[in-house]
Amino acid sequence: MLVLGIVSLRFAENNQDNRAADHDLGLAAGNLLVEATARGLSVHQMIGILPDKAREVYQILQMTLLPSLSVWIAQWWAGRSAVKGAS
Repeated sequence: MLVLGIVSLRFAENNQDNRAADHDLGLAAGNLLVEATARGLSVHQMIGILPDKAREVYQILQMTLLPSLSVWIAQWWAGRSAVKGAS
């Protein structure tokens, strides 16, 4: 499974800058990693995604939303991934 992390650069209530957006997303990704690992899943966090490409592919039209990271999650059995083509 591939998860796309998106931050909101502004608060919806008052349109003020959300300066903690990246911090909040990082903490959420870290908590996801801990929970997934506790459930026997493998997690790999990735940065360096192409925000404009993610906007296009996932039709993210609101410019105050910024695709920032992706997380790959898979279950492994005896050294083999449940994801076809991965090992």
